[in-house]
Amino acid sequence: YYTLSILVTVLEMIFTLYAVLSVPILLVLAMFLLVSNIILIRREGKSLTNTLGILLGFGLLSMTVGGLFVSYTLGASYRHSMLLFHLSKIFDVFFFSVPVYLECLMASTLFCTLRVQRFVPKFDKDYVIILGCAIRQDGTVTPLLKGRADRALWFAKKQKEATGKELIFVPSGGKGDDEVISEAQAIKNYLLENGVDEAHILMEDKSTTTRENMEFSRRLIEEHAGSDAHVSFSTTGYHVFRSGNIARSAGLRASGMGSRTRWYFYVNALIREFAANLAAEKTRHLVNMIALMIYAILISWAGTYIY
Repeated sequence: YYTLSILVTVLEMIFTLYAVLSVPILLVLAMFLLVSNIILIRREGKSLTNTLGILLGFGLLSMTVGGLFVSYTLGASYRHSMLLFHLSKIFDVFFFSVPVYLECLMASTLFCTLRVQRFVPKFDKDYVIILGCAIRQDGTVTPLLKGRADRALWFAKKQKEATGKELIFVPSGGKGDDEVISEAQAIKNYLLENGVDEAHILMEDKSTTTRENMEFSRRLIEEHAGSDAHVSFSTTGYHVFRSGNIARSAGLRASGMGSRTRWYFYVNALIREFAANLAAEKTRHLVNMIALMIYAILISWAGTYIY
């Protein structure tokens, strides 16, 4: 009984301490998201995707501040009602454990993203896939897409200098309803303008998603050179981590490289990547959060009855 009491006390203290220490981090993160998105909207214009950081920032602020207020209000009345005391524990768990869990996921996503975007593949590649994104109304590449193509051109140059081996570029991206040509064609035109021989370009112009980019490019490369080709892909830095996961799930063994983008755009894009990664494994994360809440509630209630 004494040992169980100590164990419950220690576990409850660890959980509470971590939750409390995370509050300043959550508040700073929320404010940073709000500020970066305001700058993004002022420079890039209003759109739903450009407000993701604001929505997430207000969400974190609401859960953190609201959780503290409700928990304090209910907890202060526990002497008058054990029901209110237990309700305060449930609110503690919900308003602390869920944001903390999401905070940990965001931190791990950021860590993995920063790590892989600095990665440079080995200079033994046969193909480099350039992942498409939106193009300009006149059919030319946007700065974002130009960065992806430039990164691939840089890698091809470095590989040529290091090993003498040339590679084939695979521009990948279909034609959207509001685009005059396919994204792949826009990338191809840019490569031709930068001195790439057309014989070294293998265009994939049917895909509409990152998964299709990887699947369709893999099929095209296998038809062209079999399944033993060494492949890499080029995309924007924040997109490398998720693209690599998608490539593996699509049966494509490829290492990625990332191009740079503006910091205020990077923050909002990273949120989109985080949301997409979360959605891809939503069932597992939902189970984890429920299990975390049940664990914390049981520990709190066990501590109440033991004491």
